[in-house]
Amino acid sequence: MTSSFARLDIDRAAIRRLAYSPDVGDLIAKVGINVRDTARQNARVITSKTDALISKPGMDTESVYTDVGYNKDHPGFFLWWHEVGTSKNAPTPHLRPALGEAALGGISPGPSSPLLSYTTRAGVTRQASQAKIDNWTRGSRSS
Repeated sequence: MTSSFARLDIDRAAIRRLAYSPDVGDLIAKVGINVRDTARQNARVITSKTDALISKPGMDTESVYTDVGYNKDHPGFFLWWHEVGTSKNAPTPHLRPALGEAALGGISPGPSSPLLSYTTRAGVTRQASQAKIDNWTRGSRSS
């Protein structure tokens, strides 16, 4: 029997150069702006102060990146409480869904509902989506 194998050599220096390239930086910044704009659109059902959602491109020792989040000095910073919820109000996410809605060439930058770890009363660690956890706890929150 004849087998054929392909060999793949990875040039780590080339990958590092690519990670810091201006083209990749521009692409990552555009994805961040797309996520921010989608989150702002999602948040319009809560408030018109959606300029609190910001996107900041940056670079560290690993690569280029874009942070998308909230400007703590903006009057609309309270949107963060809507994103995560409080002891009296269930979350009304707008930023996390924006990650799932944002697309880059048909490739989603991440799942809209990543799995979160939680511990049961019996002490067992399990995972579930944020939507499932919200659904389970919705009735247990006091109003």
